Amino acid sequence: MVRWRAMTLTWLLPQTDSIPEEKAAAVLRHAAARRPDDGTLRLRLARVLYARDCQQEIVDLLAPLVARDDAPEEACLHYGRALLRLGDPHGAIAALRRAGETTGTLADAYFDSGRTDDALTAALEMLAQQPDERRSLSVASKVLLARGATRTLLDLCRDLRSRGGRNAEIDALLALSAWAQGAPECDALLDRRRFAQIDDLRDAAFNAALAGEILAHPLLERSPGYKATRGDGVRIDHIGRHGGPLAQALLADIQAHIETYAAARAIDLPQTVKLASWALVLRGDGHETWHIHPAARISGVYYVQAPERAGEIGFGPLRPVADRDMTDFPSWTLTPRAGMLLLFPSHFAHRTWPTLTDAPRISVAFDVMPAQES
Repeated sequence: MVRWRAMTLTWLLPQTDSIPEEKAAAVLRHAAARRPDDGTLRLRLARVLYARDCQQEIVDLLAPLVARDDAPEEACLHYGRALLRLGDPHGAIAALRRAGETTGTLADAYFDSGRTDDALTAALEMLAQQPDERRSLSVASKVLLARGATRTLLDLCRDLRSRGGRNAEIDALLALSAWAQGAPECDALLDRRRFAQIDDLRDAAFNAALAGEILAHPLLERSPGYKATRGDGVRIDHIGRHGGPLAQALLADIQAHIETYAAARAIDLPQTVKLASWALVLRGDGHETWHIHPAARISGVYYVQAPERAGEIGFGPLRPVADRDMTDFPSWTLTPRAGMLLLFPSHFAHRTWPTLTDAPRISVAFDVMPAQES
């Protein structure tokens, strides 16, 4: 029997950009070139460039600021983060330490440089202060799982939850370490019958029109390297903000389904939430690697167009455990079809397989997030 609870969600409306990111970057580039000594302008441009994955440009832009003895901490922070994404963890460590970095980015840089003991120490120190710091937990888990220390990871995740930590990273790693230790949390967190919901939402005519709207969208661009997309894939970010009328109609339908889904499963959500959404077009070898949506509570995907019997989505372990056979981990796959809406908790680790066809696999993916999340 489904048990319903009273739920009144307030959906935070997407904010309309006063100027699109691409145009903002162009304007700021021009201004910074005309005023090369204006450090404030350079920092504003760096913030926009980081979101657009222009890491080498950030390094070139901020190098003069970072070279100064009185370099602003924010300049060192953006410089270090860019170096880390460019594969220079040693340079990133130096810059991030100058910035007084207190998030998991420094732990990440230690890990990428091979200093796993320092990475684990930095990550655990941060988690002792902030049980919700996702990047630190990600680093700690990579070190502990590589060492086969699943008991330590299980105790860590339990401790974070006991201190108020609530995010998908904690739940995914709690499920993984609980599975390795034979603890009950795994079954409770990965119950497919309870948590996965599949609905048929829209008809073929609507999907064909929406596919045309997405494929003709001026903001369709290649997915940045730090996303899970690999191979032939393009996307439209913030489709709730930038999408056309058909995308907006679809998102309104999705919100209604989310409210029913969350109420039926007594999922704990804050009263005020927002829907982050994006469109993804994959062809040929395009696919998504294993990932979760760590900042979200509920995630999902609507299939606008799906090649027949191709492009499966699979659910399974977030990360492997050293020297462990993972075939018994709760795992399942689903073949998408046009018009299908799939909802699941954001801690469900998932991936997709390439379609190996020229026909596009078009989807609209989304996250339900606390309103304060970035």
